[in-house]
Amino acid sequence: MEDYTIIEVNSAPSLTHYASFGEVQTKRVEKLYLKVLKALENKNNTKEH
Repeated sequence: MEDYTIIEVNSAPSLTHYASFGEVQTKRVEKLYLKVLKALENKNNTKEH
């Protein structure tokens, strides 16, 4: 399991500012958003069956 640090908590979170720091940060943000979307998709698929 990886360790994570929460950098922002609000009603409309965004990692755009963090991603603007460079290519490494952009890739981290893309990977995180993809992971969240896949988890949501899996959750929704489980409810349908």
